[in-house]
Amino acid sequence: ITGTPKSLAVPRLKKIGIDPELFKIQIFGETWLPAIKTDGSIFKRLIEYSKLKPEEHVYIGDSVKADIIPAKSAGMLTIYVGKKIEEAHYSIIKIHEIKKLLL
Repeated sequence: ITGTPKSLAVPRLKKIGIDPELFKIQIFGETWLPAIKTDGSIFKRLIEYSKLKPEEHVYIGDSVKADIIPAKSAGMLTIYVGKKIEEAHYSIIKIHEIKKLLL
């Protein structure tokens, strides 16, 4: 889930070495309007759409307010990128450390 349009988000992911196809469900700024993360509605909508249990989803973000708190409130596992924080289930410094957590 990102508020960024697909035309910008996909090249950014590729630039940092992350294959966008890694994500089973991709929601970009223009996918489900309004795509509001801070109120948590987009996370709940994703869970309903996917048919998986909330805890079977992992959300990775770098904003406590827009990413971690609303995703966690919806029941998703959360990974914060940037520094160690208490609000997230897991914290990593650099995005590529995600492989260690997910393997």
